Amino acid sequence: MVGKTETIEDGIGGSDFAPTAKSGIHYESSNNSLYIVAKRGARRVGNGTPNGSIFKYDLDTKKTTLIKQFGQIESEGKYPFGVVKKVGSKLYGVTGSGGEYNHGVIYSIDIATDTYTVIHSFNGTTDGGEPTCQLFKEGNILYGAGKRGNGDNGESFFSYDVSTSTFTPIYVGTLTASATIRGLFKRNNILYSTLNQGIIKLDMTNPSIGPTMYFTGLGGEAGIGSKAFEFTQRFSDANWYTIFEQGGINNFGSIARFDFSSSSIINVHNFQGGADGQSPSTQLVNGLAGAIYGTAPTGTGDQYVLYKVSSSGVYSILHTFNSTNDGMSISAVPVLVGGKLYGISESNGANDGGTIWSYDFDNNLFSV
Repeated sequence: MVGKTETIEDGIGGSDFAPTAKSGIHYESSNNSLYIVAKRGARRVGNGTPNGSIFKYDLDTKKTTLIKQFGQIESEGKYPFGVVKKVGSKLYGVTGSGGEYNHGVIYSIDIATDTYTVIHSFNGTTDGGEPTCQLFKEGNILYGAGKRGNGDNGESFFSYDVSTSTFTPIYVGTLTASATIRGLFKRNNILYSTLNQGIIKLDMTNPSIGPTMYFTGLGGEAGIGSKAFEFTQRFSDANWYTIFEQGGINNFGSIARFDFSSSSIINVHNFQGGADGQSPSTQLVNGLAGAIYGTAPTGTGDQYVLYKVSSSGVYSILHTFNSTNDGMSISAVPVLVGGKLYGISESNGANDGGTIWSYDFDNNLFSV
């Protein structure tokens, strides 16, 4: 058994009061634990609206420890977003709301003491705010983006240097149309991120000119896709990959690879829909033997599949989730630990409060 959870005891599930947040998992080798950001988590039903939670799951003892219940103190943030990033002895993340100005925060967690600390509150004007994607780490510097700019809906990019505790707004602008940045990575001093249907880039050597288009999302007829989410750098070839929720040849979404030499996107896989998976919105994760893995819904209720794309590009289904025991809402990116992939479901399961699940590659065994 990996972990059956309940909303009251462990904080994964609950009603979706955090539509702009996203769950995530980080593995910490120093204590053999998973740090789980649960966007819908509520430690106890009586504590009011669930604004997300962070807890630690010890892989040795199979016990959970609540680190942070969001929403109890507004100034400490609410609606956490994505996987926390480790720099030194601390983990770092963002929330999409709450904080001193109610435009989100950057926070840290001390691994040794489980202490949660707000290190920056976004003001919604000069430094933007309302982060909508997880942080990207390069050395001691964290990069992020939000949907608030100059006091209005917009786009904002920022960095936080952990070694000097320095927050820097990189670009803060106001959009003419509503947009949400869903993912971000940095390559050769350029920040790439998703925006509406396409992918944009921001040249950090001259950020004042603002973002420009790298790729305009294309529909099914082009065989690529639209509405990209987070990005993953594949270990086996060092290329960057993303998933498109819409478009592709079958109009069920696709997996694609960046080709920087031609400033383009190359299709890798088109989802077939149904039992093959469709409309993916979960970041890909590196696995064994150069493969990458992800989850996608099937279009039947809230059922999901766990899939694999081999180093040669072959797509296969490893597991179809049974909502009764395995759980549903499998939207958090899994994490590889040794020869196992760990993930969470955010609803259903044996206790109707989500699950912690694993897939053992050595034995091709799925467990909850």
